[in-house]
Amino acid sequence: MKVYEVLLIYKPMIDNLKNLNIGIDYAKYIDLYNEFIRLKSEGHKITYIASHLATEYEVSERMVYNVVDKFEKEI
Repeated sequence: MKVYEVLLIYKPMIDNLKNLNIGIDYAKYIDLYNEFIRLKSEGHKITYIASHLATEYEVSERMVYNVVDKFEKEI
């Protein structure tokens, strides 16, 4: 399969993501967000979770908060 063919198949979905201001680069943070939900359900404080995930996923704490805000946004 060629890149063109993949883009042709997924163009409607990509266009929808673009219209909703959701970059496809956020897909790499799905595991981070799943871990955030798990730690939050276990009763950990948000500041601890952000610090822990920033270290574990090698991103800034601000990025953790940005990911959480983006993933929890109603569309």
